[in-house]
Amino acid sequence: MDTTTITLSTKGQFALPKKIRESDALDASDVFRLDRLAPGKYLLEKMTPPKLPKAKLRKDKDGLPLFSVPHGSARITSEMIKKLESETI
Repeated sequence: MDTTTITLSTKGQFALPKKIRESDALDASDVFRLDRLAPGKYLLEKMTPPKLPKAKLRKDKDGLPLFSVPHGSARITSEMIKKLESETI
């Protein structure tokens, strides 16, 4: 187990060292859970993101492309549209 020292910023934030971020493939949008085990003792755990339903591109009854976006799916971005359009229907 590796041990490192980090400092709490004036805004109450921690920065994980680059070595750890790279070795664990951490991204800025990753979500963590912080458990307070006892005064001054904490456990930080990376959470597994929930699997969201994905938008799909299909053909409507007239044969025109139609985006099907299930409730709770991620917002559609222009990058997602390009990817969906490149897929065969």
